[in-house]
Amino acid sequence: SSGINAEYGGSGNLDSCRIFDTAYAITMTLKRDIEYEFCNDAKPTTRAICRESCLSMNKEGETGWDLAIIPTLQHNNEVCHMANARWPGVKSDDKFNLLWIGITDPDKVGHYHWVDKMWKVNYFNYTRETGEGKFGLVDKNDGHWTMKNSLTYLARGVCSRARTCYDISSRVKDGEVTFSNNNPDDIVEGTTATISCNENCELSGTSQLVCQGGHWFGPGGREAEEPPEDPLADIHPDRYIPTCSCPQEAEQEQQQEQKKKKEKKKKEKKKKKRGKRGVE
Repeated sequence: SSGINAEYGGSGNLDSCRIFDTAYAITMTLKRDIEYEFCNDAKPTTRAICRESCLSMNKEGETGWDLAIIPTLQHNNEVCHMANARWPGVKSDDKFNLLWIGITDPDKVGHYHWVDKMWKVNYFNYTRETGEGKFGLVDKNDGHWTMKNSLTYLARGVCSRARTCYDISSRVKDGEVTFSNNNPDDIVEGTTATISCNENCELSGTSQLVCQGGHWFGPGGREAEEPPEDPLADIHPDRYIPTCSCPQEAEQEQQQEQKKKKEKKKKEKKKKKRGKRGVE
């Protein structure tokens, strides 16, 4: 909490009041079906070996496997239930209680990333025991997350992949999206989305996208991706979604913008007049 408070310039007294212990935030997450598996044959191992095991699970038609992404409380509960179904109860050695997941904090500053940068960290199960570290684990018994720096720490781990992509129909204004499988509720890997604009509107971007590893990509798919200049920068998941530009709508927006500017100038003139009267 002290790190969060300092980041936003709050009073140091707020930490003593424990105001952040009961703070809540509501965020919306794009709907995707996620499947989970244990890494390294469910045996304790280092994070690096666990991740290698996850990545080795990728194959044609089933891509996106990596250390587990846990975007919501529901997914966190799913992972804990899966682990407890196999190893019930609290163990005396934490390496049998903790599981490697894909959350990271490379600079240990409370700026968290998923191993797949196209997933935003909208959910983080923080507690007073979370600590500071580069690599994240989840406790199967209470669902809380902890961070560690050790490259040699041994624990079991979880892999995940998004089985489906999210419906982008609402993302395309003044246009229509058609999916190759004709089922927007089950957009599995390999599904293509064809985007067309309304009459008299012009498409900006590619007209066809493909679903891979839970994300939408342009022609060539993930394989055509170039590595980002900043490996720590988050990647916007909607960057390939095209837009439809409509002349009439653009003209209306321009008129509204001009109207706003005129109203702003009028308000500023009124303020100046009031100021002059006050001086007199």
